Amino acid sequence: MIRSEILRSAFSDLHYEELETIASRGKVISILNVTGKHTGNFFVIPPTGNDVHYKAVHIHRIGEDGKIVEHKAVRDDLTFMMQLGVIGPSPEYDMLFQAWKGFTQSHTPQQRASILYSNEEEAKIRSLYFQMIDGWNKGNGYLFASPFAEDGDLVGFDGTHLKGRQQIASFHQQLLDHYVKGSHLVGKIRDVRFLTPKVAIMHAVGGTIMEGQTDLEPERNSIHTLVLKKGDDDRWCIATFQNTRAQYIGRPEMTNELTTELRGEL
Repeated sequence: MIRSEILRSAFSDLHYEELETIASRGKVISILNVTGKHTGNFFVIPPTGNDVHYKAVHIHRIGEDGKIVEHKAVRDDLTFMMQLGVIGPSPEYDMLFQAWKGFTQSHTPQQRASILYSNEEEAKIRSLYFQMIDGWNKGNGYLFASPFAEDGDLVGFDGTHLKGRQQIASFHQQLLDHYVKGSHLVGKIRDVRFLTPKVAIMHAVGGTIMEGQTDLEPERNSIHTLVLKKGDDDRWCIATFQNTRAQYIGRPEMTNELTTELRGEL
């Protein structure tokens, strides 16, 4: 523990502001804000003239006679040493510091508003993907196509290029009525990235359980790439959907990994 006289000789105007005190079962805990100016030698550190301000926690154990019998202190020594110039900041430290301090403390009000906006918009975007899947699972091609823009595009795994919400709806209704009737689609969104405030790209993976089956057919696993846009009415829609079969030629272990990942969504 650093003795009080050492601190006071090294830091003029040393001041302890009591922020909170808690007393319970023979212990007194004080949370303090410490400030001062480095104007004297602090061990081997010559005066820097720097202002210091850090938080400290002092824990006193009180004996039966009412006197202090034990004292412990915990300080923010990292901040303290950085303010003295002993430790310099680094990108790695800054990243860790921001994460450690948490969302509220590590962003300005403007940044927090921007992040909250992005989170809200991302939730809207994600809901469109699962609305599409829900339409498939209900055997309704028009519900499947409803998240698409009126002039949206869909490119199927076999290269079929559907243009416009109406064509997407009618084509999928035929599929759901005949070729994949009773099938169940499973999807998982891997990431959403905003290119602009009104354009986003989504990567997802999907698998299919065919009618009468209880497990995914690995050869039907797909990679989904979507471009979404926000219209003048402030509503998001799917502008483009690309469906690619996940064949992983010569890498069967990747097919197994994707199947296992999708099974986790069942």
